[in-house]
Amino acid sequence: MELLITFKVMDLFTFEPSGSKAKYLEIIYDTYPIRASAGNKYESESP
Repeated sequence: MELLITFKVMDLFTFEPSGSKAKYLEIIYDTYPIRASAGNKYESESP
């Protein structure tokens, strides 16, 4: 059985003032659909 997991991701780049080089890269992804279907073994049940 093949399992396909998809999720949304966004890459945010901050560039040097000269505009020629990336200074910082932030990757944001939404795992809610995965956690909703497969659970999250790293998340505690208690607050």
